[in-house]
Amino acid sequence: MGSHVSRKQLLQHLDGELSRFAARRVSRHLRTCRACMLESDHLKKELATITEAQLQVFEPSPPAPPNPWPSMESLLDTAPDTGTRLWKKSSEFPRGSWRPVIAWSVAALTIALLGGLIWGPLTSVSANETIRKAAAADTERLKITSNELVRQRVRVKKTGRLASIDPNADQSASLESWQSAQATYWKSGDNPVNAELQNHYEANGFSSALPLSPSALSSWVRLAGADPTASRKGQQIEIRVPADSDGRGRGLLELSFRVQTQTWHVNEMSLSFKDATFEIDEENTTVLERRDVPADVLAVLEPKSAISAHTQPLATDDVPAANQAVPAPNLDDLEVAVRFDLHRMGADLGESVEFVAHPPDRLIVNASGASLQVKQQLATLLANKEGIELQLQAAAGSAGGRQTVQIAPVPQSALQQPDGRLLKFFGNADAEEQYTRSVLQDSNNVLGHLYALQDLASKWPQTRESKLSADAKAKLSAIVRDHIHDAQIDVSRLRTKLDLLLKGMGFEAPDDTRSANVTTWREGGLMALDAARQVDQVLRSLLTTSGAPLSSEDGLPKLQRGARKLEQSARELLTSAP
Repeated sequence: MGSHVSRKQLLQHLDGELSRFAARRVSRHLRTCRACMLESDHLKKELATITEAQLQVFEPSPPAPPNPWPSMESLLDTAPDTGTRLWKKSSEFPRGSWRPVIAWSVAALTIALLGGLIWGPLTSVSANETIRKAAAADTERLKITSNELVRQRVRVKKTGRLASIDPNADQSASLESWQSAQATYWKSGDNPVNAELQNHYEANGFSSALPLSPSALSSWVRLAGADPTASRKGQQIEIRVPADSDGRGRGLLELSFRVQTQTWHVNEMSLSFKDATFEIDEENTTVLERRDVPADVLAVLEPKSAISAHTQPLATDDVPAANQAVPAPNLDDLEVAVRFDLHRMGADLGESVEFVAHPPDRLIVNASGASLQVKQQLATLLANKEGIELQLQAAAGSAGGRQTVQIAPVPQSALQQPDGRLLKFFGNADAEEQYTRSVLQDSNNVLGHLYALQDLASKWPQTRESKLSADAKAKLSAIVRDHIHDAQIDVSRLRTKLDLLLKGMGFEAPDDTRSANVTTWREGGLMALDAARQVDQVLRSLLTTSGAPLSSEDGLPKLQRGARKLEQSARELLTSAP
């Protein structure tokens, strides 16, 4: 694709007339090109204006005619003979002879419309809704108590990129995996296909998920990053999620899976990597009582329980087993695991959850200030988990967790004189208020992700991160990458809206910000947070009631410099992602 998308391509993209491949290319370009994003927004507004005008003109029903319209036969009878005989003859068919033709035409049209609805492609909104329903249904299906475990058996087929010339590149294997309330166990054995698939899950921090599960599904969708598409195939909906540049950088090319429309159950998933594609087909998934689980599986998932089940435990160096010291859990690993689960639930932003370590063996998760939904999810997720104490109620005399204050954008009121230039630009106070709410919401979103990165950076500096287990490091890196990726998207969205104001007021943003050569995501996160806070402060001083108001003459130049600095720091942060 050239430097910019043409206006014709943008219109075709908005109308859904591009091919799937071309639509993906345009979507990727719009995420990185402010000029084309701005032009796309303008086209959306123009189309909305045209649609509104059409509704106002054509929506009201026309008045009924004063008299019935004359029939075609009467018009032909009164018309001159010249040039009308052929039409008159064609109109002399018996009236009833057209009825079967009309009936069959209506039936065919109805079937075509129904076919389009059933077999035609779904919109991206439908794809996201399908993903949400599938995750909710399978989460409910796999819900277990502390005395139950899930056993899943799948068939894994690996197709290598050289399958057409190398028969050994296409292989398959059966995989059995287990999950308790505390842990997950893949019985990969010595099979290279299973081991390679498990390595992909572990490398991206998904080792705590079953191969086919809501957590694995949402994690791979988030990693792919691009907009999903959906198409109906009989009683199934096929979802495809191509990988964006970040996903491809981590080896993933595309994710696809099928959802049963009757139960919203995902029973097939395909993961395409640079070197091979893995097709995962479910054979069966069963919830079993603990007493029905093989002892070798319990020995892995619940080692302490398995040891205590022996009637005569073995001693080491003549020391009774009961007196042997049990290794204390790594509290940092536990906290990363809980934070990762919160992140997968989308509850690590805007929720009040605190972590307090009590060495040597206890981590307190204080969720007393969280929403009821998050409390219920944590109660199920952390039930009887070794080393973790979950607090859902505030202690007596306590404020109940971290207090958060949502700052709603407030339009300029009579207490602060409105800026004449801004009011003239927006046209009226309502338009200015709508813009203010929209741009400050994007600013809040950017700050949310950057504050989350700051929290992770202060909790796990580089020296402390080195002491984490491999699984915990992978999970921490996955959380960091997701926040950086989402922050970049929100910054691009914010910059597009700021350009509407800056360019409209005659402030073109020069490309004069020098690179800071960021080397780590911790350093980049702090720089981006500082830039985002400056932009947010200027926006509130310029557009809302503020204790330190700014006029357009003073505020717009500051906003111009701050927007450019924020964009540059977000770009450098993206290059420093782990």
